[in-house]
Amino acid sequence: MSPAKFRWGILFILVGVLLLLNNIGQLDWWVWTEILSLWPLILIAIGLEKIFTKSKVEFIAYLPILGLSAAVLWVAFSGCCGTDDSNLIRRGSTYRYTLDMEADIDRIEAKFDLGDIDISLGNTGTRLFRARTDVWRQVPKVDFDESGGVAKLELSSQKKRIPNWIRIEKWGREGDWDLYLNDGVPISLECSGDKSDMTLDCRNLLLEELFIDSDEGDIRIKIGDLKEYVNVKLEGAEADYRVLVPDGCGLKISGAGDEMTRLLERLELIEADGFYTSEGYDTLTPRIELDLADDLTQFSLDYQ
Repeated sequence: MSPAKFRWGILFILVGVLLLLNNIGQLDWWVWTEILSLWPLILIAIGLEKIFTKSKVEFIAYLPILGLSAAVLWVAFSGCCGTDDSNLIRRGSTYRYTLDMEADIDRIEAKFDLGDIDISLGNTGTRLFRARTDVWRQVPKVDFDESGGVAKLELSSQKKRIPNWIRIEKWGREGDWDLYLNDGVPISLECSGDKSDMTLDCRNLLLEELFIDSDEGDIRIKIGDLKEYVNVKLEGAEADYRVLVPDGCGLKISGAGDEMTRLLERLELIEADGFYTSEGYDTLTPRIELDLADDLTQFSLDYQ
């Protein structure tokens, strides 16, 4: 049997088995979206087959299609057996993590240790916390504790589902997490991660404190006017921060280097005692205090 006949025979058997499992309800149809994203491996398998066919080591020509079949089966069946965490469920090609809001919780203290994961943050309404990621990406590790009305939420990255050396990228950014926090109680949020890009839309959150430390990160922050006072601390070498604040808010900025003087003058901030403040800062709401690290070089601030 030639390697080409062997290849087509294996492919027909593989597709037939998967379709049969689809038809009898043992495998969801959404797996085909993930399987089709492996199409470059078909080209690699055929190329290797052509190289070794009719050579002294022709047996190698039969191996690529077996490797491809193993990859397809692994993608089709990985993660389909559920999880021990009742808060984490699989819906189609996405994982979703949900924490319900208890009546006695009056504050959330959240800490996100991201590694190099990119995130977007928004509000989730009545839920305490939600997270969403597709099955190809890292599933966040979540630790939660509630005591004295304070919900302590810790989110961290863990081992990647698919190693970079075998992963075929799908459309979209690698490692994205879509995160959502409750919008009904005050929130203290801490985010850290090197080379982590963050889009934090806090306009509908009762944000009181925000601390970010991200070397070489690309961070976008939108702050709302729901709290009278918001404290923000930004750190990270070679990080690029872009901050949007409510029009008419009071600003107090500390730690700004000489290279930011032009920006602060454009915002008509007044320098006094090492701080830059809005005129009438104490009478304005919300009042937003920004503490910038000494090594912060890429920073922009504007009104929304």
